[in-house]
Amino acid sequence: MEEELRKILREPLTGRELHRRVSVDPFSLWKICMKKFIVVSVAKHYLRLDGNIEGYSRLSPSILREFMTYSVVGVDKDKVSEKAVLLKEKIKKISKKKFELGRKISLDALKETNAEACFLIAGDVALEMAHEEPRLERYTNMLVRGSDIDIVIVIDREKHREPLEEYMLSKKHICIKDPRIREEIDFKIKNIDDIIKDAEFDTLRKMIACKIICESRYLAGEYSLYKRAKKIVKDRCRELKVMEKEAFKRREKIIKELLEDGIKSKEQAVVFYGTEEFYEEF
Repeated sequence: MEEELRKILREPLTGRELHRRVSVDPFSLWKICMKKFIVVSVAKHYLRLDGNIEGYSRLSPSILREFMTYSVVGVDKDKVSEKAVLLKEKIKKISKKKFELGRKISLDALKETNAEACFLIAGDVALEMAHEEPRLERYTNMLVRGSDIDIVIVIDREKHREPLEEYMLSKKHICIKDPRIREEIDFKIKNIDDIIKDAEFDTLRKMIACKIICESRYLAGEYSLYKRAKKIVKDRCRELKVMEKEAFKRREKIIKELLEDGIKSKEQAVVFYGTEEFYEEF
């Protein structure tokens, strides 16, 4: 297998490109490549809260997602580095395109509803880690273009919730169905009182909600609401940074264990394969 891979990797490939060319399970392919070839990752690691992990904290992307989507594998260091630079530029370009779509939708929503609200972008797009690997949207089972566009809408008065929700649901439907777009728009509407309750930080759902606000970036609307939301979760952002450091330590330990042996525990499986941090939790 090693010799076969060496021939294929005369020109560097992403983990997914390589996996498509060989009949090897993802874990075995990752392990061989990590031990025998040059692997360069352009991933930005960030905290993921997961009920399947003790203490909830792990890193995203998962080890497998990082290998498949954000890593370049090869035998020539210079060629691998060159392709890694191109891959990083591609990811930034995709993230920017999705950000701009999110911004357009937000501006249109504000114009159509006359609502006083603030729109924030969260998830992969906010972290400039968006990808376009086709995947099935879990409710419609339709193919969409990679990372979803997570939007948080902050309101101060409840009268704005219903018109915003109606508009965003119609836009969500259009973006999935239109073959020229094929983007999944996920959104949640939160009022200031909701965010104050989330800042209690005493359940996994509230922790995820705070994390999403901490990671989010401003899109459009009332900037004062953006500042208020950020201020409410400020202390929780610091706590989440501590959890992120613990997740880094856990991941380094598990990578060593996986390279020495196979997957022997549920925790190792979760860190390697990942699980959804369902947006519904927010």
